[in-house]
Amino acid sequence: MLLTRYIYRDIIAAVFALLTVLLLIFLSHRFVRYLTQASMGDLPSEFIYKFLGLKMLIILGVLLPLAFFLAILMTLGRLYNDNEIAAMSACGIGLPFLIKRITLLAGFFALLVGSLSLFLSPWAAQQQERLEKEAASVSNIAGIASGRFKEFNRGDGVFYVEKVAKDGQTMENIFIAINREGKQSVLVAKKGQHINDIEHQSRVISVDNGYRYQGTVGQSDYEITSFKAHSIRIMPEEEKIKNMMDLDTIDTRDLWGNDNIVYRAELQMRLSAPLMLLLLAPLAVLMAYSNPRQGRYAKILTAVLVYFVYGNLLQMSQKWMENGNVPAYLGVWWVHVLLLVLVIVLGYLRHTLLKKPKPLFAFWATGKNG
Repeated sequence: MLLTRYIYRDIIAAVFALLTVLLLIFLSHRFVRYLTQASMGDLPSEFIYKFLGLKMLIILGVLLPLAFFLAILMTLGRLYNDNEIAAMSACGIGLPFLIKRITLLAGFFALLVGSLSLFLSPWAAQQQERLEKEAASVSNIAGIASGRFKEFNRGDGVFYVEKVAKDGQTMENIFIAINREGKQSVLVAKKGQHINDIEHQSRVISVDNGYRYQGTVGQSDYEITSFKAHSIRIMPEEEKIKNMMDLDTIDTRDLWGNDNIVYRAELQMRLSAPLMLLLLAPLAVLMAYSNPRQGRYAKILTAVLVYFVYGNLLQMSQKWMENGNVPAYLGVWWVHVLLLVLVIVLGYLRHTLLKKPKPLFAFWATGKNG
């Protein structure tokens, strides 16, 4: 039907426009954060775009329902503002038609959000965890800048380089201080480079033409050794590598049938994402009603408020379920039931107002005609 395609085209265009804006805001904030970490040497620069891509997959499942919700309000708000809804009503096409057609479109987006929430987001979280471990193994030396001191091995070592070549690996005029079992070693070298050892998840510093000063602090028995080549292995920090598995990284198949209350709460939250979109679609249709004086964007602020209250209630109910404050059979479902009741009540009120105008309006119309 031409009218259905017309409405779908406007909604889908608005979804992609809103989603692009929301992603740009989120990714720009993350990009600045990653740049800050890279400048401090906590994150190797080559990992920045990998993290951004994975973060985009994770956040899409959250931003897409919001973009779809706002897109319906903006599209229908424009139709109300241009009196196109009034023309449709005069032709016998009313609110039930809009709710039915837009809910069908919501079903398509719900499948997409469900795929993101149940499969792609956990996979992206797993890849992000793997990258975080790899980044932690190299961040002790990665990000070194000329004329700056850099700690490694949990503060047991200090690294300083006067000049770093453009390739980011070759260094000149190097100073390294290491504390091992009460003994202090100081290395001074003219040139060196650092290499990433993927197999052992560590970094190797290779220095040439230098001296090593080794001894016990407070005593004068220091040994001075000259060398042509010397290597130091920088091990990753254990607390960064041995993190507990995040719930977001658990495969959805491992959550099914698991009696652990935390796993059950996580599964319900993943299933809530597509259900959330299906419930927001008819709510947006009912909230979109406005007269030309209100403007096409009159309900946007209210819609954003409703969305964030809905989302926060879901997160709170997940925590309550994990802590045993809410029975497992209720879980997070009561929040969806609450929104469903709101949709039914709004639908009834809209139907009542359309069928039976208020007496004051009816009297005004009668008086004007008579």
